[in-house]
Order: sequence, then C-alpha cells, then structure tokens
Amino acid sequence: MKVVKFGGSSLASAEQFVKAGDIINSDKERRFVVPSAPGKRSKKDTKVTDMLYACYAAAQEDQPFQDQLKAIEARYEEIIKGQIKELVRGSVEETLNSLLEAETHKLTQAARYERNEVH
Repeated sequence: MKVVKFGGSSLASAEQFVKAGDIINSDKERRFVVPSAPGKRSKKDTKVTDMLYACYAAAQEDQPFQDQLKAIEARYEEIIKGQIKELVRGSVEETLNSLLEAETHKLTQAARYERNEVH
C-alpha cells in the first residue's frame, strides 16, 4: 500500500490533474492520495495557498475578502471545467477509435468476401 501526495504545480491545471491521475492509476498500490492546493500555472501566477492566506488576512483585519474568495473559487472552477473537457475529449477519442476499428473490420471482411467470390 502506498500513500502519495500531490500539490503545487502538479495540480495547477486540469492537464496537471490528468497527469497526476495517470500516475496514481499506473500503480494499484497507490491507494491513498493527499492533495494540497494548486500551485502557479506560470511565473506571474499566484499559488492558491497564497490566495488563501491573503483571504484569511483580510478577514482577520475585518477587511472585505469576497473578491479574493471569488478568485479562489474561479481558479478551482477553471480546473474543473478543464477536467470536464479532458474527460469529454478522451471519451470522444475512445468512441471514435472504437467506431474506426469496427468500420475497418467490416471493410476487411468485405474485401475478403469479395476476393473469395472472385476466385
């Protein structure tokens, strides 16, 4: 049994979540996953941990923090929307590949049948 931890840049975007998922699923011994906050997507970006600290500091000082909270929420929504796109893309690719394989099989069978009819 293995426990793995992901966070920071490995959870910064939907694509990174997919990679983390692939790593987790590649070893059946990886049973427990400990996620932490998403990191920077680029050098100019802000880590979610820093966004949370800023939000907390504003709340502690009785300052408005709703905009900061909305920014954190937006960051997670972006990741979720990206995840959905990745899942849909993967599902569509899988379906198209299955259809292509089925059609290829049908064409192969038809070609074999025609060859046998000609001889």
